[in-house]
Amino acid sequence: DWPNFAPPQILRLIFLKKLRKVRDFSYQKIPDYVDEYDKLQRIYFGAESVENEKELEHMKRLYEMIETIMPEKLPVQIPFSFAALISQISKPEESLERAINLLKSTGHVKGDISEEDKERIRKRLLIAKEWVRRYAPENMKIQLREKIPEEVEISTEQKEGLLKLAKELEKDWAADELQNRIYEIGKETGNVRGFFQALYTILIGKRNGPRAGPFIITIGKEKVKKLLEQLS
Repeated sequence: DWPNFAPPQILRLIFLKKLRKVRDFSYQKIPDYVDEYDKLQRIYFGAESVENEKELEHMKRLYEMIETIMPEKLPVQIPFSFAALISQISKPEESLERAINLLKSTGHVKGDISEEDKERIRKRLLIAKEWVRRYAPENMKIQLREKIPEEVEISTEQKEGLLKLAKELEKDWAADELQNRIYEIGKETGNVRGFFQALYTILIGKRNGPRAGPFIITIGKEKVKKLLEQLS
């Protein structure tokens, strides 16, 4: 059943990394284990360096032991936690191209990609979606609001900042640029943390969530803009 909600390499990694030691395990930590696997892959293909030569050889050998089918080059990597987010929004089982376009807009995929990488992306999105359904903590389950509830309480400064953000969403933004702009608007309100909490409360009914810039681009700037404009 494991390959339905996590890459098979992860189970091998858990078993083989520390053969003589007990290792903690939690289904909710699968994104962390996948990040660990992705790092091994980058190190193996020279995309990430390790200063200690002995450690480098150990990590390369570990990767060879856990990999199921050795790729010829470093595959496209989508962080599992972000794949979990995308999978809840883009419905990869219906439109892989839309999901890939979203990943390109957030900078996780660049340029043309091979059919093999498309298939890898599809698999990761589908297993991430199943992991969300089974094991994800509540703060990783995303459902965008269509209407702001009347009982939502935000300060005057936060309201002004959110309306300013709505106007900013008329512009073209890269994910990181938008993240920085949201942070700047938060500083202008006098409470950055409170501003982000207000933003997430408006968008998904929670006080925290995925990184705001990539998240807004992923779900659609126009959709977020219309929701924020309900504050006016």
